[in-house]
Amino acid sequence: MKINIILADLGAQDASGKLNLLGAGWSYIGVLPSGLTSDIAVAVTIEVPWDQCNRELDFVLELIDDDGKAFEVPVGDERKPVRLSQKLVVATTPGAPNGTPGSATVLVQLQGGLPLTPGRSYRWRAVLGNNEDEAGEARFFVLRQPSVPTFGAAKA
Repeated sequence: MKINIILADLGAQDASGKLNLLGAGWSYIGVLPSGLTSDIAVAVTIEVPWDQCNRELDFVLELIDDDGKAFEVPVGDERKPVRLSQKLVVATTPGAPNGTPGSATVLVQLQGGLPLTPGRSYRWRAVLGNNEDEAGEARFFVLRQPSVPTFGAAKA
């Protein structure tokens, strides 16, 4: 199995699974004055061997902090991990010869951003079929806010 993750600002997925991404390929992001990042699109491409196609597989995409812990956000009175877990079937490619790997795409849009901590690293991690050895990852760093310039004479 091959799993690749691409981070982007915005994405769309058509009916055939083709991904269209804007601002793709970043590895650092800033935090707005609101304390949230800008919008995030997480695009995952998956390729599985022919013999694994047309089977229901567990798919997990999660955000992990630089301590290796699941990143959590407040939800009501609780904190919950930023995690997507679903069943996924990777179909064979119609008309392709036997033995051709199957492919699938997953797109997650996080509109409104996330409350990430500046100065820390994070990673998106995707696992298909509980195959931890072939997980896909995309690491990124959250930039610190630049200091606000001060105009005028300095006090002595």
